[in-house]
Amino acid sequence: MNIMLNSAEVDVLFRQDPAAAGKGGFQDFLIRLQGKCDRTTGEILLSEDDVKLIAKYAFDYKGGGWQGRLLSIFERSLGPNLGRE
Repeated sequence: MNIMLNSAEVDVLFRQDPAAAGKGGFQDFLIRLQGKCDRTTGEILLSEDDVKLIAKYAFDYKGGGWQGRLLSIFERSLGPNLGRE
């Protein structure tokens, strides 16, 4: 799935410091998504597994603050359920 993030969404995605790689599943996932995103255009190619993980991290875990971050990045493109039916 190819989507276009706007500049505010790109800013939220790139808020995760790449130096955090290896420090947790959510951090690693965001860093991997950064690698798939063209920071200039906002274009990002998400696999089916990426979309499933976005919804899983947003809705299936408690606390941490990443839920709001994922909604800020992907709700406009994937909908309020972040691609989950």
